[in-house]
Amino acid sequence: YSDEHAINWAKGVDKFITKKKIMTNIQKINPDKRIVKSQLISIDELDLDESKDSIIWSTGFRYNYDWVDLDITDINNQPQQKRGVTKYPGFYFMGLQWMHSSKSAQFIGVAEDAEFIVKDIISKNY
Repeated sequence: YSDEHAINWAKGVDKFITKKKIMTNIQKINPDKRIVKSQLISIDELDLDESKDSIIWSTGFRYNYDWVDLDITDINNQPQQKRGVTKYPGFYFMGLQWMHSSKSAQFIGVAEDAEFIVKDIISKNY
């Protein structure tokens, strides 16, 4: 979805520039080539004996918590958390839509939410 959104946004910018007759130094670029689609395959299991102590999930994914072997979601399959903190010690969420504010799922909100979670981790001395 995000790739399609980015492509459509870029086309909209091009259309606006053309309509307003704005001069740019950039030559016409095929919008599809501006967006590099990931060829990575998501893993659906993790060998904890071979892994490190942390799992960092990044942006550009669809929410799916089926692989988490904890009672972590509600009846709507939404994470049960408050500002990313769950009832399970050491298990946190980041980047969820409206986790704490409208910017929680965007890069501009990550630092603020991460700071809160880091303070929570420090306060619990894991």
